[in-house]
Amino acid sequence: MGTVYNQLSINERVQIERWRLAKIPVREMARVLKRSKATITAGSRSAGRPGRMPRSQRTST
Repeated sequence: MGTVYNQLSINERVQIERWRLAKIPVREMARVLKRSKATITAGSRSAGRPGRMPRSQRTST
């Protein structure tokens, strides 16, 4: 059997978006979330696709 990959959770996607806005390096995000840099990059790219929670509905920190 091949390698099993888990998708980013909603909470991880929200955290990545917050860190991205705070200009946290992808390498640091990947280290904290224990994910690859490619996963973080793909997750931040997909955050702008349809189906994403509108900014007005997100909670701010």
